[in-house]
Amino acid sequence: MEEHTWNLLAPASGPDGLRDLAGRLAAAGTGDLIVFAHDRHGRWDEPAAVERHFGRLLTAGAAPRAEGGVALLNVRWPSMRFPDERVPASGHAPPDTVRDAAPDLSVFPLDDLLALFPGRADTVYALDDAFRHRRARHTDLDDVGLLLRRLVALPLGAPGGAAGSDTTGEIVPQSDPAMLFDPAVEVCGRFTDFLELMAETCEEAGTRRSADNTGPAEQASPEPLLEDRGDPPEVPDTTLREPGTVTSSDELDADRGRHSVPHLWDGAYELLRQVTYHALRRRAAVLGRERLAAGVRTLRAAAPGTRVHLVGHGMGARLAAHALTEVRTERDPAPVASLTLLQAAVSHHVFAPSIPWQLRGRGRLHDVVEAVAGPLVVGHSGHDLLLGLMFPQATKMTGDAAGHTTPDRRWGALGFDGAQGVDGGPELTLATALRAGLPESGIVNVDTSAVVRRGGPPNPGHDDIWHEDVARLVLAAAGLAGPA
Repeated sequence: MEEHTWNLLAPASGPDGLRDLAGRLAAAGTGDLIVFAHDRHGRWDEPAAVERHFGRLLTAGAAPRAEGGVALLNVRWPSMRFPDERVPASGHAPPDTVRDAAPDLSVFPLDDLLALFPGRADTVYALDDAFRHRRARHTDLDDVGLLLRRLVALPLGAPGGAAGSDTTGEIVPQSDPAMLFDPAVEVCGRFTDFLELMAETCEEAGTRRSADNTGPAEQASPEPLLEDRGDPPEVPDTTLREPGTVTSSDELDADRGRHSVPHLWDGAYELLRQVTYHALRRRAAVLGRERLAAGVRTLRAAAPGTRVHLVGHGMGARLAAHALTEVRTERDPAPVASLTLLQAAVSHHVFAPSIPWQLRGRGRLHDVVEAVAGPLVVGHSGHDLLLGLMFPQATKMTGDAAGHTTPDRRWGALGFDGAQGVDGGPELTLATALRAGLPESGIVNVDTSAVVRRGGPPNPGHDDIWHEDVARLVLAAAGLAGPA
């Protein structure tokens, strides 16, 4: 499989470069182009290793008739991962490097944040100083909250201001989450609680995996790990088994002082991570609409015989999904042949025509599914605690008092429990999807928990997508999968 790389922001890789690539694809008789966007970027050498391995998995799972007729285009865009999320790139395939050790919360990603926020150097250096000293004073945590608000603040009416939200049409539109405005000490306490719950859940899940030895896609999918309203799966933590999942204000007040200030700094580090990811979610949506969509249009115009398949992982899935808003043209109303979202850091209501708990409002992408000619596959895993625990807490909007100390599933992610509020989309296990096939079009949720399940804090289950069965799901969506 021929592989190419496209930097979304590099002028040399702009429309002219893509047009040249399209010419080469057409000359080679390439019928299908898989465009892969991920978020394992930053100031280290991991992206290339991840992309090479993904290419090998696709090549291994492709049908013989696809040999030579399929190419892979890896999308690079300015994102980052924190030091405790990185894995070695040299000498290890990604499946063998999923973290199981406890995260190191002592390394401040100074260079990465300076590169990510080039106009906010003073704020980044002030945050670095705060995290290096970790003074045992609540006022220092308050200062961290103020600095983080400055770090990601945008001018009123800025073009990307609303890009962090996955819903639209509300009576009172909001774009920034409550974690930026609630008292910093309380927010750090919540994230400290969630870090403890994540560690306990991972320990319980590790014990259960050792006992049942479940793994291959052909075996039954394990139970998801967190509670969801409506059809709640079993969870190890007894607090989450109780109906409602909302702690009363009296209980919250009584529990507020139980963490020492040094312990709260662990929650502050997680707040730093989630605020940074809030900025990246905004960026991914904007670049998807403005750059990736334009690139797909360019490719389709220069090589109309080549089918384009979008694939995204994590915040790269957000990039791919938001490209649907601007990718269509009058002559090419469905330019994306298939879209596969793996562990997508996107609201699970993003495709919903209405939001159940609001008087008005809908998912931001509710009207763009028709841009995909084939299936829109949402791969999700109940083992992804980055999306199951942290995402709801990090995306909850101001004024929503529910779920402060337990996950509020209203703010859940596609990559944890699939697309919600959409009619007609089937719910399949990975084994069923690979054995029986996928629908020809429309949204389909595929539970990948049987294989996407490994790893420890801070992102258990989120990066464990480097499996042949997952690659075969991408190929199946594109109509390119070989026999099992």
